Amino acid sequence: MKRVFMLMSSLAVLCQVACHEKKEEKEEDVKFTATSPAEIDTSFTKEYVSQIKIR
Repeated sequence: MKRVFMLMSSLAVLCQVACHEKKEEKEEDVKFTATSPAEIDTSFTKEYVSQIKIR
């Protein structure tokens, strides 16, 4: 009898949790300022120190 009562009570709790309405979070409309990038030819050079040994 205790098992039936425990099973029924756990099912009742699960139904209450499952039937709960979810609150929808509304996203705020955020506006960002956009600019046009400038097109410029660039080159980056970097010198590194290394040693290569062939045996």
